[in-house]
Amino acid sequence: RVQPYLAQTHQQMRDIAPALERLWSAQQVAPPPSVAEFRQATWMDDERSLRGRLDAAILAHAKAWQRVLGDCGLTPDAARPQS
Repeated sequence: RVQPYLAQTHQQMRDIAPALERLWSAQQVAPPPSVAEFRQATWMDDERSLRGRLDAAILAHAKAWQRVLGDCGLTPDAARPQS
């Protein structure tokens, strides 16, 4: 149940990120410092932002599962007969 949820969350984030960037860019007035800090902390494409940390966590999760499945011989490459 976790993997489909993570995949859906990740895809939705990627889908809405460009629209949010367009909204941020379209503003005619400078946002208050608290709004700018919120944007930096959540949506910027930076490993310290919430978005960046989520991307890193999903990647780490995927790599961990690949290692586990590989160790068990259950990866698609491991299941293929050798010629």
